[in-house]
Amino acid sequence: MTLSDISAKTITSTQNPKYKLWKKYLREPAGTECPWLAVEGRKQVLELAGKRTPELLLLRSGSDPSGLEGLLRQSRSLYYLPERLMKGLSGVENNQGIIGFFPKPAWTESDLTGRVIALEGIQDPGNLGTVIRTAAALGGFSIISSGSGVSFYNPKVVRASAGYLFSVPFLSGLSHRDLVRKGYHLWYACPSEGIPLPETELEVPLAILFGSEGSGLDRDNIAAEGRKLMIPMNGEMDSLNVAVASSIVMYEINRRSMINNAQG
Repeated sequence: MTLSDISAKTITSTQNPKYKLWKKYLREPAGTECPWLAVEGRKQVLELAGKRTPELLLLRSGSDPSGLEGLLRQSRSLYYLPERLMKGLSGVENNQGIIGFFPKPAWTESDLTGRVIALEGIQDPGNLGTVIRTAAALGGFSIISSGSGVSFYNPKVVRASAGYLFSVPFLSGLSHRDLVRKGYHLWYACPSEGIPLPETELEVPLAILFGSEGSGLDRDNIAAEGRKLMIPMNGEMDSLNVAVASSIVMYEINRRSMINNAQG
């Protein structure tokens, strides 16, 4: 089987209107005009295609289609691009010659679970992606962002999260105070003050707020209705990476839930 055996179109010019539009989508993935989530890499595209039908598939001309036959036929639109055009779209130095566009996941407040990780001003896409991936691995968590940090649709977030944006409910622009009004118990993760994590009573529904990498939590946003928690650390360490800290807290919440379920 060769690529020519499958019906598709070929684009060879960077001036092609469709190519320009795809490039815009990749540069501005959070824009309301962008209807798709771009996923790059053979493994991630194949895994996601097992759950969602790709709206568009871009493949490097001359690529080996072995193992992609079902995906190529499944995609609603398929285009072949020469290497130079793929490089112009790819967000990685050594691209694998495959980009899939899937409909953006659409989550609403009704999808939020009883365990929420609230993020304030997170800037590093790798950190956000790791938080999403951990939430997916443990299950039962949702994520909200203040909207001032990196976008959930950032291509680097998608890569770091391994495409789990379709399984972990997330919302941007929702504040932790909105969750308090919804009846969530609010906790603030602080590096050096608060109740040690092992001693906390983490009653569901709950929301744990984590601050940005550089400045942590905005003190003006710490409301009286919330409580502070801290992760006990060696005296030589004063703080943890936000992805690591949130993963520890999520694991502890999940561990307690498993114990309670076993005892119940």
